[in-house]
Amino acid sequence: MFFFPYRVDLALGKIPIVTIVICLLCILTYIRQIQNTNSIEAAAERYCTSSADPHMDRVIQKLGIAQIRSCQDAIFYLHSTRDPEQQIRYMVQDSNVYKRNPLIGFEITRYLQTQYENAARQLPDNLNVRLAYYPDTYNPIHMISSVFAHADIGHIAGNLLFFFAFAASVEIILGSLFYSLVSLVLAIGVGIAYSLSQIGSPYPLPTIGLSGVVMGMIGLCTYLMPNANIRCLFIFFFYIRIWLIPAWILAAWYIGWDAFALFVLHKDTSVNLVAHVSGATLGYLIGAVAFRQKRALIKQHLHRLSR
Repeated sequence: MFFFPYRVDLALGKIPIVTIVICLLCILTYIRQIQNTNSIEAAAERYCTSSADPHMDRVIQKLGIAQIRSCQDAIFYLHSTRDPEQQIRYMVQDSNVYKRNPLIGFEITRYLQTQYENAARQLPDNLNVRLAYYPDTYNPIHMISSVFAHADIGHIAGNLLFFFAFAASVEIILGSLFYSLVSLVLAIGVGIAYSLSQIGSPYPLPTIGLSGVVMGMIGLCTYLMPNANIRCLFIFFFYIRIWLIPAWILAAWYIGWDAFALFVLHKDTSVNLVAHVSGATLGYLIGAVAFRQKRALIKQHLHRLSR
């Protein structure tokens, strides 16, 4: 079964230029991420086969970390973190080796730090680390840069499909200038909300992706035109149909499920539910505070179309 919304059922007669530019920037950034990851993997492999200590694989395996079983795994993983030296300490301290004999654990920590320092000289900078937003920093530049980076093809495809479905019409309604400002406010607001949610967390995780802004556009779109129909493609085997679903119903489903997962189920997943819920809430509030008149005009427009 395949179901996704792809646009608001309104003929507004303009091209959503900023929305298209944001989508293109996300795509270009993702292509560069793939290239960068491939370069790091190749450099890590070269180091581990030609320059690394021959005993490193055995040392790594002693730590008993499921996803890190070799020199190459370790170098790539550490190069994907903001503070590799600190990450090495966490890795070793969580291992059975450290629990059995802390002195050996300290020796392994120094050994791995030396090996990584040698490898890092041969590796390109990690683009994901440069773009990601780390919630303990409150860095507004990274709040913005992180929205253009994505984890995998499913992540970027889902975000851009939903983003274009809801944001394109919002841009036409608000105009490119106000729309751009709203997008920036959403990116920064979602970043602040995520940082506040991570206060007291021993391991605050970095975040990337457009989803917070996407949910903000869903919230804003729902405020501006709750009864506008969203065109949705539904595919089930050979059954293919276009369904028209009111914006408020889709918003209630997507936002409601995320809020339920966050506040009731307390799900601990790779999805940044805080960004989803805070983005949707902020988008709706922006509409209620700044764009009441726009909502009235759209309501009149939809009323004329329905007659």
